[in-house]
Amino acid sequence: MPGQGYRMADVKEICGRLIRGILLLSVFLQGVIIASEPRSASRWQLINTIDVSGSPGGPLKQAVAIDLDSEGNIYLVDRGRHRLIKLDPDGTFIHEIGGFGSQVDQFDDPRDVDAHTTLNIFVADYNNQRVVRLDRYLNYLSELTPQWESPYDFDQVLSVAVTSQFDLFLLDDITKKIIKFNRFSEPIQVFGGLDDPYGQLLEPVQLTVDDVNHVFVTDPGQQAVLVFDYLGNYLQTLTVPELQQPTGLAWGWDNQLYVVDADGNEIFVFNNQLKFQEILRFPEISETIADVAVRFFQSDRRRMMYLLTPTRCWVFQERLRE
Repeated sequence: MPGQGYRMADVKEICGRLIRGILLLSVFLQGVIIASEPRSASRWQLINTIDVSGSPGGPLKQAVAIDLDSEGNIYLVDRGRHRLIKLDPDGTFIHEIGGFGSQVDQFDDPRDVDAHTTLNIFVADYNNQRVVRLDRYLNYLSELTPQWESPYDFDQVLSVAVTSQFDLFLLDDITKKIIKFNRFSEPIQVFGGLDDPYGQLLEPVQLTVDDVNHVFVTDPGQQAVLVFDYLGNYLQTLTVPELQQPTGLAWGWDNQLYVVDADGNEIFVFNNQLKFQEILRFPEISETIADVAVRFFQSDRRRMMYLLTPTRCWVFQERLRE
């Protein structure tokens, strides 16, 4: 009868909705985070743009990495001019080191910088196949070069990160593996490479560490961020459906993970439990965002976000909620 057919359609629709709900819940419980619609970063106010045009080396040509030390000084890697630049917290130029070459004060295609320990600054010097260690004034101290047998050998260094205990993690481009060195520059672990059965990296770009035993690696080949512990054990994969091309990333001073999505030119934020929080868009920025850093002021809970593009650094301050 017509009435019975109508009621049967209703039942089918209700069952269909119930099944879809169960499937979504199942996906969530398996650890895949379903993102909400991207929201604009309207609570973030642009307060400064830094182009270092007054520095001895001239304006930025192809900036690729940024980091902050414990005093809020800013360090920029300019791959296009083979240099590292240090600025004060207001963006005023302090010093730079580099220029094309292989000497102790030169770089050849630098890719990354880690400055958060303040006393030592580490630069991934890609084509020179080394990690250069500088003091806080950018004076050369030492370098880490390939000198070990497999599996501790490396070639071209994509990224570098250092823990508060001065353990150093190096990301090698050729073998797609991470090598951990202790404070005496001795290799002690290898993980993430093509032979890793659980945490295999496909197209890694950058790594960073937090202060509670996590190593994070962006991998556009998997459209995800892979998470390991300090011993090299694979822990989990952070993925969001909208996250397409994760590249730069930073563990912010507010104990949150910030990930650059080069595809959408957005910032994905994960909280200190590594749960997805939100997606930030910055319509003021027309260039592709390469890297991110976040400063947090405990006194008034204020945050500042530094977004690096090839020719400048964009500084945003969060408007405090009422």
